[in-house]
Amino acid sequence: MIMGLEVLILQYGITVKLQTYLKMKNLAAPVNEELAFCWDIQKLRVQNRNVFVAINTSSRYGVVAAGMKLADVKDMPVFMKKMISMGMYCIGYDMKQIECYFQIAGDAVLTKTHGRKAVGDMNRAIMDMGFFDDTFFSDEYYQPEFSSYINRDICKPAGFDTYGYPEEFFKSDMERLKI
Repeated sequence: MIMGLEVLILQYGITVKLQTYLKMKNLAAPVNEELAFCWDIQKLRVQNRNVFVAINTSSRYGVVAAGMKLADVKDMPVFMKKMISMGMYCIGYDMKQIECYFQIAGDAVLTKTHGRKAVGDMNRAIMDMGFFDDTFFSDEYYQPEFSSYINRDICKPAGFDTYGYPEEFFKSDMERLKI
């Protein structure tokens, strides 16, 4: 037990398109124990760059990374831990809090996506990304501007009964988890 919570499973739902890119087969269906530890990941091409978008199933909070090659994302759990950590850091979490999140989340597993609602939320978050020019991208893998952009949309994510902003919902989940 960590801070009164049992260790759970950190789940990364991989879209069919990303499964094909990574040459993955036969992923298990997700087990939705705690949606705050579930993320769905999509790969797309924007301005001739590989762009990876990960959306938290509970809050619809998203992180964006760009410019990676296949070798950079081959170990998806390591790659996603870096991206989620950067996203959390950019919205005010310190390294101790970030490590606490991953410690509570437990081992990472790759699964199929977390259902139609989660994939729809992800598609809505990335819908307008193709309209930006090259100057919108930073030189780093983690894309703070794009990440901020996809978190500005008012939504009603799977983990909440009201409308609001993804970042606020994510922070509510973290408070609930005592992080």
